[in-house]
Amino acid sequence: MTDTTQMTDSTQGTASGGSNIIKNIIFGILGVYVVGSLFYSYNLNERINSLESKQTVAEEKLNKKIADTNTKVETTHEALSEQVGKTQKQITEKASELQKQQRASESRQKEENKKTQEAIGQVSSEVTGVKTEVGGVKTDVAATKTDLEATKAKMERAIGDLNIQSGLIATTREDLETLKKKGDRNYYEFTLNKGKSP
Repeated sequence: MTDTTQMTDSTQGTASGGSNIIKNIIFGILGVYVVGSLFYSYNLNERINSLESKQTVAEEKLNKKIADTNTKVETTHEALSEQVGKTQKQITEKASELQKQQRASESRQKEENKKTQEAIGQVSSEVTGVKTEVGGVKTDVAATKTDLEATKAKMERAIGDLNIQSGLIATTREDLETLKKKGDRNYYEFTLNKGKSP
């Protein structure tokens, strides 16, 4: 009976010791989890703070750019309004100047048309005179053509006579001998020496 009691006590002691170990392990795991959670929360909080500060800086930069852009837009708008005013004035001035030029051009065109009509009338009368002169020239040309035809016929007869005469002119020694034998001409031979004295 003593042995059984001791066995029961040691079994209970082992069981309560094992249960303490499990409790310690669970508490250890819970402690690590809590420490990890705290670290993660701290790290997450730091990141959030960093992002918030970056966002604030970015918003400030953006607001500054927006303000600069608004200033530039206002300045540009004022400059454009001023330029548009100047441009409208220039357009009005240019339009009036163009109208003056157009009127002057129209009056010059009328004067030139009048001069052109006068010149055309003068040329027409001159052309009539030229036509009369051309008629006279045509008559003269016809007479000259008739004279040329007559002169051409005379020249052809003269050329024919010359051709006949050229057949009677001796050009070689044999021709001279032939003419001498016929007795148509008398020929005398002589020699010319070249030199200073004739």
